Amino acid sequence: MLKLSISRLLVVFALVVASGLVAALAIQNYALYHLKIDSPLYNSIVRQKDFVADLLPPPLYIVEPYAAAYEAQFHPEKRDTALKRILELKKLYDERRAYWTGNLLDAEEERLLKTKLIASADHFWAVLLNEFVPVAGREYEIVDPVLEKLVSTYQQQREAVMELNGLATRNLQQSEDAASADANSLSRLAIIAGSTGVLLFLAGVAFLRARAIAPLARMTEKMRELADGKLDTDIPYGQRRDEIGEISRALLVFQKAGLAKQEMEREAEEALLARRAKRIAREEEARLRAEQTQAVVDQLGAGLERLSDCNIRMTIDEPFSPEFEAIRHSFNRSIATFQLTLERVMAGTREIREGSAELSSAAGNMAQRTEQQAAALEETAAALEQINGTIANLTASTQSTRKLVSDARDRAGASSVVVTDAVQAMQRIETSASEIGKIIGVIDEIAFQTNLLALNAGVEAARAGESGKGFAVVATEVRELAQRSAAAAKQIKALVAHSAQEVSVGVKLVDEAGRALSEIIDFVGDIDTNVDHIATGITEQADGIRQTTQAIHDLDGTTQQNAAMAEQALALSQALADQAGLLAAQVEKFKLNRRKAIREPGSPAALAGPRRAA
Repeated sequence: MLKLSISRLLVVFALVVASGLVAALAIQNYALYHLKIDSPLYNSIVRQKDFVADLLPPPLYIVEPYAAAYEAQFHPEKRDTALKRILELKKLYDERRAYWTGNLLDAEEERLLKTKLIASADHFWAVLLNEFVPVAGREYEIVDPVLEKLVSTYQQQREAVMELNGLATRNLQQSEDAASADANSLSRLAIIAGSTGVLLFLAGVAFLRARAIAPLARMTEKMRELADGKLDTDIPYGQRRDEIGEISRALLVFQKAGLAKQEMEREAEEALLARRAKRIAREEEARLRAEQTQAVVDQLGAGLERLSDCNIRMTIDEPFSPEFEAIRHSFNRSIATFQLTLERVMAGTREIREGSAELSSAAGNMAQRTEQQAAALEETAAALEQINGTIANLTASTQSTRKLVSDARDRAGASSVVVTDAVQAMQRIETSASEIGKIIGVIDEIAFQTNLLALNAGVEAARAGESGKGFAVVATEVRELAQRSAAAAKQIKALVAHSAQEVSVGVKLVDEAGRALSEIIDFVGDIDTNVDHIATGITEQADGIRQTTQAIHDLDGTTQQNAAMAEQALALSQALADQAGLLAAQVEKFKLNRRKAIREPGSPAALAGPRRAA
C-alpha cells in the first residue's frame, strides 16, 4: 500500500467508498421498491380505489345492467335512457374484459375469471341484448321468461364474483405480509451497508492525511524557504515513488537551478561592468565626432546665410574633417556655377527686354492698323445692313402686294360667280312672277264666281222669307269677302307686273356687271403676273446682298479677332518686358564677383591672396 502513488491511492479510496455507496444505494433502492407497496401514498391510493369500488360496481359485475333492464321494463318513462345506459355499460364491460383477460393474474384467479365470471357475464349480456332489448316494454307474458333468464344468469355471475373476490382478498393479504417481512430485513441490511460505508470513508480520510496531506504541507514549507532564497535547505522525501517524491525531486532541480542562477548573476555583473567601460569610450568618440559635425554645420550655415542674402562671392576655404571635405568642395563648385549661371541670366534678360520693346512697338502698330480696318469693315457692314433691310422691306411689300392682287383676282372670280348666280336668280324670279300672275288671275276668277254665288244665295234667302234671313247674312258676308279678294288680287297683279319689269331691268344690269367683272379679272391677272416678276427679281437681289453682307460680317469678325490678337500680343509683349525688368532687378540683387570668388576673411586662402574656387 505504501508503494502506491497518491493518484492511485485516491482511485483506490474512491473505488472503496463508491462500492460502499453503490451497495447502500442498491439495498436502499431494492428496499424502496418492495416497501413502496405499503407507503402512505400507496395506502391512500388503495383506500381511494376501495372507496370507489364500494360506491360504483365494477364493469365486470353485471349488477348495474341488471338494474337498468328492470328499470327499462317497469318504468316506461325511463326506458330510452335505460336502454342507452345498457349499451354504454356493454362497451365498458368489453374494455375491462379485454384488459383482465390479457393481464397477469394468479393461475387460480385467471381460471375462475374465465370459467365462471366472464362466462356467466357473456351469457347475461347475450340474453340482455338479443332477447330482452327487442321485447322491452311489451306485455308481461312475453317479457317474464326473459327476465327469469336474466335473474338466473345474474345469480350465477354473483356467486362467481363472491368466490373470486374472496380469492383475491386472500392473495392480497399474503402479498402484504410478504412485503412487510421484506421491508424489515431490507431496512436492517441498508443500515449495515450505510454504517460500513461511513467507516470506510473515515478510515480513508485518516490514511490520506497521513500519506499525502502532511507530506504536502512539509513540502510547501520547503518551497517557501527556496522562494525566500534559502538554497541550502534539506529537501526530504526524495526516495518516495509517488507524487510527493516527484515534487521533492523537482524541488532539488529548482535548488540546483537557483545556485546556477546565482553564479550566472555574478558573471553577468562582471560583463556589465566591462560593457559600461566600452560604452563610455564610445560616447567620448561620438562627442568628438559631434563637435566636428557641428563645426561643419556652422560653416555651411554661414555660407547658406550669405547665399540667402544674395551674396555668392565668398567660398569656404577653411578645411573640414576628411569625411566632410567633399561637401566643402561641392559647395564651392556650386557657388562658382551659380555665379556663371546668373551672369548668363542677366545677359539673356537684357536681350529679352530689348526684344520685348521691339515686339511691343510692332504689336502696337499692328493693333492700330487692325482697329482702323475693323472700323471701316464695320461701317461697310452697317451700310449693307441698311440696304439689306430696305430690300427686305421692299420684298415684304412686294409679297404683300402680290398677295393682295391674288386676293383681288380670287374675289373678282367669286363675284363673277355671284353675278351669274344673281342673273339666274332674276330669271327664276321673272318666271315665278309670271306664274304668280296666272295664279292671281285664277284667284280673280274664283272671286268673281264667289260673288255670283253670293248674289244667288241672297236671292234665294230673300225668297225664303223669314227663315232665310240668317243665310242672307252669310251670303252678304261671303260677297263682301269675294269683293275684297278680287280687289286684293288686282293690286297683287299690278305689283307683280311692276316687279317683273324691275326684275327684267335688274337682269340686264347684273349681266352688264358680270361682263365688267370678267374684264376686271383679266386686268388683275396681268397685274399679278407683273408683280410676280418684280418679286422674283427683288428676292434674287436680296439673296445676293445677303451673301455679300455675310461675307462682310465674316471679314469683320476675322478682323476683330486679329485686332484682339494684336492687343493680346501687345499686352503679352508689355508683360514680358515688365517680367524681364523684374527678373533683371532680382538678379541685380545678387552680389557677383567679377573675379569669380572672394576668400573668407581670416582664412588661410584669403591671407595668401585670391585664387580660383575649389
